[in-house]
Parts: sequence; structure tokens; C-alpha cells
Amino acid sequence: MSSQGQTEAGSTTRQQAIVWLRPEQADLGRRLIDALDLDVVAAGSGGTSRNRPGEMFGCAMSDDFRRTLSEAPDAALVLLSIGEDERDALTHPSSLARGVMESTSPILTIEPIAGSLREMRRWSDESPAFFARVGRSPSLLASPGGMSAIESLESFGRVRSIDLACRAGAREVSLSALLLDAMEFVSATLGEPESIGASMSGVDAISGLRISAGDSFLSMAGDLTAHLRYSDDRAAAISLSDCAGAWSRGVTLLGPGGCILFDDERFEWIDPSGSTLDDSFSPIAEPPMYEALAAQQAQRFFGKQGAGAPTPTVRVLEAYAFVEAAHLSARTGQPESPATIRRMAGVA
Repeated sequence: MSSQGQTEAGSTTRQQAIVWLRPEQADLGRRLIDALDLDVVAAGSGGTSRNRPGEMFGCAMSDDFRRTLSEAPDAALVLLSIGEDERDALTHPSSLARGVMESTSPILTIEPIAGSLREMRRWSDESPAFFARVGRSPSLLASPGGMSAIESLESFGRVRSIDLACRAGAREVSLSALLLDAMEFVSATLGEPESIGASMSGVDAISGLRISAGDSFLSMAGDLTAHLRYSDDRAAAISLSDCAGAWSRGVTLLGPGGCILFDDERFEWIDPSGSTLDDSFSPIAEPPMYEALAAQQAQRFFGKQGAGAPTPTVRVLEAYAFVEAAHLSARTGQPESPATIRRMAGVA
């Protein structure tokens, strides 16, 4: 039977789902499954974890991602943890069972799937329909505050600088996911910078040596700061951490219209004279915590609250170039160019 169809009484069955997560993500996993009203048919864990996630949802436990997909090809995927095997399967969908390739069920992730710009380009070129099924949550661009800010830019004028900060705990989301999301926002508002200078701290390193960012940006952890420079004197400053304990995200935009301040939920526009032109701030409202925000956006992606527009592929590729430039800069200690990264990956 299809994962989403009609029962004998004529009522709609619940969408089946496969969930991949780490033990510390149990609360987030349950929040998403409840918000989406999914029927979890299998659960597993990316990487080398030996936890038994099936016990969290009263379903079958799996340690073989490809086999699990072939057994439930129409199931939606909720990916909170992605190991090398899962990443390889998703970015090479032609190796999966035909039913999985032909399915239209959504794939929700909180982590980057492709490990490089080159891999992302190949994936989007070779399997555009499969690639289009993927949505990432929680996105700054898709948050209520972020959407209000973007909608205001036509009247606000050309943004000249951005100050973006996002902090989380490692049990919630990785530094690589925070960086990709931040770069997607910068891509949408400022475009491609001339250079990116980045540095990392907050994790142990061999004494006397520059902290290593790892071979892939997916391996990054700790605190990252980055300065994006543009040839026309515009700039962006980014401060990120996946070891800050609690979720917090906020952005300041400066331009001819004055100052726009926003977080995931709230928005305020102050003109150059200091007057508030628009705001959604409330003295009692607080921005949602990570789990609530992820669930809120997941519902939109699954069509529970109106489908949101997918992120344009060109913006995803541009954001990956920014991420790789920042990652390379953190390793070399020198500013790096996203344009050079794009040329090396064969992306125009």
C-alpha cells in the first residue's frame, strides 16, 4: 500500500516516515514527528552511534539506510543525523531502488547533505527531481523575522552591511549547518563577496598549531567568525557557534533605510532619524526555541501550513562556495575567494 492513501472507511492515512537521529536528538525528533503527524516505520542513526532509535518511536530499528529506503520507498525522510553512508546514498540516488527514485515524498534535514560544492553541483545536475525533494529546517530566510526583513528590502534600499550571529548547542545542530544557513542569507541579500576571512576557536587543538578546520566543512565544530568583504565597500560579519548551549539567532542590516533588526520571530525597522517604521516586536513575545522553530518550518515544508518556495539551486550553490571559502580560510589563515572556489568546482 502507498505510504499515503485511503483507508477502507475513506479517511486519509498518515504519511509514513523514516527517521535518522542521534540519542541526544530524541526530543527534537519527537517534536517534529508529532508536528507533522507522521507514522514512523523505521529509525536509525547516522555515523557510528550504537543507540537504538527505533525504541524512541516504537518502530523497526535499522542500521542499513539503503535497505530501509527500498523497503519503504514512499516514506518521507526526517534526517537529523547524517553519516557517510546516508550522505553517499542521498547524493547518488541512482544507486537506490527504483521506487525511491520515483517517489515524491519530502526529505527534511537539519544538516547539509552534500559535502562539497562539486558534489552539490553534480547531485543537482544529475538528479534534479530527487534534489528538489529536499528541504532544510530551520532556515533563517524562511523564519517569520527573516521573511519580514527580505520583504522590506525593496523599500529599505540596498543593504550595505550585515551583522549576523547564531549560537546553538551541539545536540541541536552542527556548526556546518549554521554556516551554510548564514551564507544562504548573505547570498540572498548581498550576493557574492570578493573575499572571506574566517577563524575558528572553541575546540581543542595541538599546542602551538593553528586550529584545524578538518578536511571537510562538515567536520567543523566550535566557534567561527567570518568577515565577508565586497569590492564596493559593503561587508558582512558572521559569528557562529555550536557549543553555546542554547539557541539564539539575530541579525542587523544597515542601509539607506536605516537599520533593520530581527530574529527568528521578531522584526523591527528603524529609520535614520530613529523613528520606528515597522515592527512585530511584543513586550511579552519571545523568539521560538530551536525545536519549536524547526517544527514550525517543517510543517510548511510538508504542506501542513501552506507550501513554502524551495531555495533556488543557484543560491544553494553560491552558499556552498561561500562556505568552502570560509572553511579554507579557517585552515590557511588567509582570506579566500568564493569565485576561486567556484572555478575549481567547475561552477560558473
